[in-house]
Amino acid sequence: MLYPRIAGIASYAPDDILDNEMLSKMVETTDEWITTRVGIKQRRILRSEGQGSSFLGIQAVNKLLESTGINAEDIDLLICATSNPDYRFPSTGSIIAHQCGLKNCYAYDIQAACAGFLVALNDAAAYCRAGMYKNIVVVAAEKMSSMVNYADRTTCTLFGDGAGCMLIQPSDKKVGIIDGVFHVDGEGLPHLVMKGGGSVHPTTQQTLDAGEHYLYQEGRSVYKHAVSNMLSSSLKVAERNNLTMDDVDWLV
Repeated sequence: MLYPRIAGIASYAPDDILDNEMLSKMVETTDEWITTRVGIKQRRILRSEGQGSSFLGIQAVNKLLESTGINAEDIDLLICATSNPDYRFPSTGSIIAHQCGLKNCYAYDIQAACAGFLVALNDAAAYCRAGMYKNIVVVAAEKMSSMVNYADRTTCTLFGDGAGCMLIQPSDKKVGIIDGVFHVDGEGLPHLVMKGGGSVHPTTQQTLDAGEHYLYQEGRSVYKHAVSNMLSSSLKVAERNNLTMDDVDWLV
């Protein structure tokens, strides 16, 4: 049996900083309000024109290739998790793969919002167990600043820009990624959504005027469901592997 192991990790964040003091001059908020409620002091912003989520992912993947010493042509799969792709198509993953010189690579995108990286990692683990791929790059890249309304205190305090990635390889040793539990609840649509730009509400002057191309979030509802479901999923994956929380050394 093959076991998926994490063989390398890398990340990238832009240089420009948007801290709480700066935000307090843009919306009605304070450093204390943000810090006590969400624990964030600053966020990184990609300000360069013409650069999107793929730019962030490219920087992270190039750092991963350098730090692990693996040849770019040995990567055979790249999975990109992003909620804000460069374009509707082609996939952001295909752009990252091309720009990083991954010439023998298949690539595709996953759109699973905050859970995107974990979903992509779970896919990579399954591919490893099946023996389908030998060197898989999982990358999450988000330029959230281009979909956040900086007049909306409930969202602009939370999000920044950045990317992170891992190299996943199969191993015959019993180490690595063991299991994952994933569920979806479509009832949450009204609480976290970008209303405009899709096939239900295509881009029109009306959707633009209504601000429907910004991220919309009802923070309390999202927080309530997130905490509850992360707890139940953690207990479920432990139970499924004959563990209790007393057996767990780290909960990240």
